[in-house]
Amino acid sequence: MSRRQRERPTLSGRLTAALVVLVLAVAAVTGVGTVVVVRSALLSQLDAQLAGAGGRYSREIDGRPDGDGDDGGGRSSGQDSRSQGGPVTGVGQGQGVGTLGVVLRDGAVVQAAVVAQDGEVVPAELDSRSTAALTALRPGDGARTVDLEGLGDYRVRVITDDGLVQVTGLPLTSVGAVLRKVVVAELLLGLLAAAVGGAVTAVVVRRGLRPLAAVSATAQSITELPLAGSAAGLPGPVTAPGSTREVHRVSSAVDAMVEHVRAALLVRDREEERRRRFMADASHELRTPLAVVQAHVEQALRSDGNGNGKGNGEGDGSGGVARASLQRIGVASERMAHLVDDLLLLAHLDAGRPLGREQVPLSLLVLEDLVDARAAGPDHAWSADLPEEPIDVPGDRQRLHQVVAGLLSNARRHTPPGTAVLVTAREVEADGGRWAQLDVADDGPGVPAELRARVFDRFTRADDARSGGGSGLGLAIARGIARAHGGDLALVPSARGTTFRLTLPLSEDPPAGPPAGPPTGPVRSDSSHERPSLRGS
Repeated sequence: MSRRQRERPTLSGRLTAALVVLVLAVAAVTGVGTVVVVRSALLSQLDAQLAGAGGRYSREIDGRPDGDGDDGGGRSSGQDSRSQGGPVTGVGQGQGVGTLGVVLRDGAVVQAAVVAQDGEVVPAELDSRSTAALTALRPGDGARTVDLEGLGDYRVRVITDDGLVQVTGLPLTSVGAVLRKVVVAELLLGLLAAAVGGAVTAVVVRRGLRPLAAVSATAQSITELPLAGSAAGLPGPVTAPGSTREVHRVSSAVDAMVEHVRAALLVRDREEERRRRFMADASHELRTPLAVVQAHVEQALRSDGNGNGKGNGEGDGSGGVARASLQRIGVASERMAHLVDDLLLLAHLDAGRPLGREQVPLSLLVLEDLVDARAAGPDHAWSADLPEEPIDVPGDRQRLHQVVAGLLSNARRHTPPGTAVLVTAREVEADGGRWAQLDVADDGPGVPAELRARVFDRFTRADDARSGGGSGLGLAIARGIARAHGGDLALVPSARGTTFRLTLPLSEDPPAGPPAGPPTGPVRSDSSHERPSLRGS
């Protein structure tokens, strides 16, 4: 793991940090809202107190507790004895600490007093800025908040009485204290909620993402595996029970990937084993004719032309031996040439090289091959069941002739004399396409059960005494040619005898695969033979 990858934050860390930030943001918004609501409620209480008090306190500090006593000159009876800044006694009973009373006339402060801590009313010194702020208030404005120098913030209410402006105010100290407590409480609760939420989130996320550790370990183990080897070292399923849907999807995808890799490696292993077996079988097949060639070459070299060697009745002894050796060499060479041709054809088919394309008259091809088969096996009963309308298929005429002739040769070489062989051709429609279906059926002993599953494998054949000298590549080549045409060649299950079915598309663009079609029943015959038959060449 690189240093940059180690420095990257983990998913659980990111989710935990995101939740902590979210909790703090919600706590901040909630705190601000709570402060606004509490402050509004406290100010409403102060406003109600101011409205209930009216101008009683300001009249008291002006010397008119009953609200009248004007001497006719527009001044109260006690105004001469209470100027701004003078002692104020006998008032303030029942007023809270800090309650402010101010009397204004023509924009000037006539009297200003505040209730002290001991309950006594003391004069209040107002500077010009505070006086201007109070003078700017209007009776109809309701309660307002003003900042008075030296006194702090006040909630004040203005009324007019007998030409005087009377201001009553209550301090906002208690409101500030309550709001500070609310802010501190909100802050502590927000931090506690963030800490608890972060811890719980970290535990839940870590537990929920625990299967990802197994997924990561599996992926890492796959990267460390030598995939050039076997599929045995691949890990098993990593899907953990009880995981979340997203994690389950990821682990399921990794499981599917591992199984896909395992299947691919198994296919590769099978192909590799098949290739090794193929090379071993091919080497074995070539070894026999090569040994024959080598033996006859040595025999010919030992003949010195002086009669040292047994003649064959034609000329001298050495010449007869040489001639016979050359004949056997020719036979062995021809056998090797056929084997090499078959191997090259299989290699071309495996490589997917295209075959020739032309309209091949399949019905005529069957009749021609039947004539050849009847000439090669006159002791067999050959017959055909062909439709009146000829069947034409697109493909390689020479290769299709090789398939049909090979199937007929199989029926001749692997069944005893007297066996009936029937070739049936027809057109079928299936899977959205039209197909030509050719069955080659005989009433012989049939293919042994233990060999049916691998009858199309390369070099599959019976022992040399019953193989007819074949290489065991005939059916493998026939199926390869059929599939190269977009069709298939299959062994159809039957109660007696053997039936091979060749399926070819009738169009240039066949569907995905040939239809299975109903099996063709065996050819009936009165003759019975106990000798087994194997179709492998």
